[in-house]
Amino acid sequence: MKLHYTDLTDASSLHRWLHTILPNKVYKASQSHVTVSFEILEYTADLVTTGALRFLEEVRSHILATRRSHRGQVFL
Repeated sequence: MKLHYTDLTDASSLHRWLHTILPNKVYKASQSHVTVSFEILEYTADLVTTGALRFLEEVRSHILATRRSHRGQVFL
């Protein structure tokens, strides 16, 4: 297993990461310390909620793009 990092608060970074690495599994981690998450509440809320939505939207768009590219191919 190899770890790759991306910023869930940055949609363009997330897009590049997903389309470059093409992972088959993803594990989400948050800030490294609980204290930090309480000290920067707005960032934590954005990361946990909106970041997850950004990620799911990127996965959905990647799946749709992959399906469109495979429609024109003939498999023998």
